[in-house]
Amino acid sequence: MFPCRRLLPLPFLAFPLPFCAQSGQDDRMLDSAQVTVRRVTAVLRPAADGTYRWDLRQLDKMPQIAGNADPLRYTQLLPGVQTSAEYDAGLHVQGCDNGHNVTGIGGVRIYNPAHLLGFFSVFNASHFPAMRFSSQPVPASGNHIGGSLLMELPEDIPFRTQGEFTVGPLSSQGTLRLPLGRKTALHVSARQAYLNLLYDRWLRIDGSATAYDFGDYNLTVTHRSGPNDLLTANAYFGRDRVTLDEADWQMRTRLKWSNCEASLHWTHRADRWQLSQTLFATAYRNDFFLNGAGVSFALPSEVTDYGYSALFHHSRLTVAAGFTAHDLLPQSPRVESDFLTDRSSHQRQRAGEVTLSAFWEASLTPVLGVVAGLKGSLFMPSGSRDFAALDPSLTIERCFGAKTVLRVKYALLRQYLHQSGFSASGLPTEYWFASDATHRPQRAHSLSAAYETVFPRGNYRLSVEAYCKLLSHQTEYTGNVFDFLTESYDPAGCILHGRGENYGLGLMLQKQTGRLTGWMSYAVGRALRRFDRQDGSGRYPSGHERIHELNVTATCRVGRRWHLGGTFVAASGTPFTAPEEIYLINGYPVSRFGEHNSCRLRPYVRLDLSVNYSLRGTARSESGFNFSLYNCTAQKNDLFYSLGMHGGRITYRPVRFAVRVLPSVSFYCKFR
Repeated sequence: MFPCRRLLPLPFLAFPLPFCAQSGQDDRMLDSAQVTVRRVTAVLRPAADGTYRWDLRQLDKMPQIAGNADPLRYTQLLPGVQTSAEYDAGLHVQGCDNGHNVTGIGGVRIYNPAHLLGFFSVFNASHFPAMRFSSQPVPASGNHIGGSLLMELPEDIPFRTQGEFTVGPLSSQGTLRLPLGRKTALHVSARQAYLNLLYDRWLRIDGSATAYDFGDYNLTVTHRSGPNDLLTANAYFGRDRVTLDEADWQMRTRLKWSNCEASLHWTHRADRWQLSQTLFATAYRNDFFLNGAGVSFALPSEVTDYGYSALFHHSRLTVAAGFTAHDLLPQSPRVESDFLTDRSSHQRQRAGEVTLSAFWEASLTPVLGVVAGLKGSLFMPSGSRDFAALDPSLTIERCFGAKTVLRVKYALLRQYLHQSGFSASGLPTEYWFASDATHRPQRAHSLSAAYETVFPRGNYRLSVEAYCKLLSHQTEYTGNVFDFLTESYDPAGCILHGRGENYGLGLMLQKQTGRLTGWMSYAVGRALRRFDRQDGSGRYPSGHERIHELNVTATCRVGRRWHLGGTFVAASGTPFTAPEEIYLINGYPVSRFGEHNSCRLRPYVRLDLSVNYSLRGTARSESGFNFSLYNCTAQKNDLFYSLGMHGGRITYRPVRFAVRVLPSVSFYCKFR
């Protein structure tokens, strides 16, 4: 963007060559010159615009848990991103809710990118060359007020068949890259879990027996019709199945959810400009069933998008445009019981969303530059009035030499889809609904200031970022699963509307070169909410808020064959609402809760260790074993509190992960 910015990703090139001519000096001719640089070996590469890029082809060097090094799991260890506990693989970026982010493949959104236990996202990391993460929206990501995490599609055409596979105790996965001529390649990946085979005895949630399996399947066809044109067709399908038996309640709960995506991408690169276009369809469906003594109900919900997006870049100008047609089925309870007739309370929603944005880069001085942007959006829900908005943004960047930059950003952000749901345990029972006259579009004023510097020789990189977000038209769900058993239940009546404010500071020190690489980050922040209704009035912390977080991730290469890795997490406990009274009415528990989110769980602490041993390899293949230990100190971490019945008595107690210490061994093989 600016002259100094190009040097930030390559700090080891940002020094004056000793043989360069200086003013007032004689020119001299040298026969030869040798330049020595330090190679950046870290898997995580910070970009010049403040985003992060993961080299997923090298992700196996990171600490692996249960034979899996998931990119979303390591994104949670960055400053400003909420540290996640078990059962939850969501991202809470700079105090925002998980539903405020956009996560996708090749710019196409995936609405629920996580599996149940929290170890796995829906992304087969070996299928994608890289992943980019930004704490702010990126031009072609649509309208949202949180962060962006997008997987890059493969572009290379291999000369021969390549691939890799991993066999572990929880799941196995593999990727094949097949050349179909000189201009076309086929990339195929699959992952299948089989947790019930080895972990059936330990796979329990709050003491209840659980059966669970999932699968992820990817297919990408890449075709280069010419030196400047790339055509890519991509498809993804993933599914999850969970069965939970609660003996004390004599109930069986079944959850089924699935994701699918299909897209066609065309990119044309010229000397001075580039145009990328995408046609896409993406869908997410969730089915929640509960059967018990005298009662049966279901909670189906789904969201389907069809659309087109384009991104044009020329010199200092970037223009993004897109249209999305939303087809949503919000939470629609269907209940049958001895005292309640079958009913359905929600209808399908349809809406169109149009976005057009432009960004202009300008260098005011050799060390000072700005990026000014303006985004126009139009949201057209059926049965309600349209919403139109113009949202400005401004970035000011000041360079101090070639290795240090100060960046200040302001943006007015908007989001037209809301996410809500009753689950606090990572279960995919959240649902999506469109903005209308009752649920106004979400809005955020976002202000941040970041300082980044690379130390001499390029070994270390330090970043400090402060942020503040003022949120409007936020929603929060106040109901629970037992509300569905009453005739007066209305999902819209369980949603509060209000405001929010997020602010905090994040620091990160990264070692980029050498045998030992990794980073240490610390963040302090608040995520506060204020709702206007009487039962939710007051100012209180959001349910995902962790005031303090410390994360350490390190990998070390020992000799030719050994890679050691470790991850340490220490964070404040999240808020929860404790009941003041609990009693039974007609065999069902009724509780009266105290002040909302006025209590906190105990601090969360976890240490994970991982060892990779490489067998003797060749120029075309390599293989080895991974040994890992999850929570090796056997820390008792409370995840949330659960109300239930055990032995005929009502209980209210903390729920912890099913296995305190999770050992694992897996085998991997790569051929190229």
